[in-house]
Amino acid sequence: ASGRCLELLLVLDKLWQEEPGLAKRGCRLVLCHAMAQNVVRLSRSMSEWMSSSVSDAFDALKGDHPFELRNVEVAHSIGELRPDLARRPAVILATHGSLECGPARDLLPLVASSKLHRVIFTQRAPPGTQAAKLQRHTQRPFNLNLPVHVKQALEGKELEDWERAAAAARAEQSEVDDRQRFVDEIKGFTASAASAVAGASPAAPGSALEPAPESALEPAPEAKSEG
Repeated sequence: ASGRCLELLLVLDKLWQEEPGLAKRGCRLVLCHAMAQNVVRLSRSMSEWMSSSVSDAFDALKGDHPFELRNVEVAHSIGELRPDLARRPAVILATHGSLECGPARDLLPLVASSKLHRVIFTQRAPPGTQAAKLQRHTQRPFNLNLPVHVKQALEGKELEDWERAAAAARAEQSEVDDRQRFVDEIKGFTASAASAVAGASPAAPGSALEPAPESALEPAPEAKSEG
């Protein structure tokens, strides 16, 4: 959502300023991306990295910034645009250019069903992608198979199989946790016993745990009486 997209936003926003009839007719200029708000906000703090024409357009005294983009709306998903797509004209910048992921993939089935819509590419698409197929066909109209992924809740036997597999996985994980807990307890007990033995105080001299010195085992000399 950066690079070429920011360039297009500048060009189109300027067009909306020079042609006020576009806004009066209700035509919207939309940037659709999950991080669209952050892209626009961060672009305002990076003007020193842009071309001189963009830097010269920045007037610090008046507070005007080339990326103020007053005519650009921000949407984080196609779901935010869906209610108004059939009622109001719009120019929507969406990624990715391959049409294989991101908001562009979700937007393509909605715009491909009507001849009033146009898909405009700003660069050559990667080979083998949906965008490459569109660029390769020069004759209109033509049929294009679009895989649409839809989330659907499990029902019937599929739901039962999933619940059975999930219960088995939980039981197996619980058994693994119990074994690991037992091993940790054994290791903790062994470590405690080893530290207790290593920290025991040495036996006192002459005790049962230490032999008495040899001098203590020699017989005492006999006393001699005189006279």
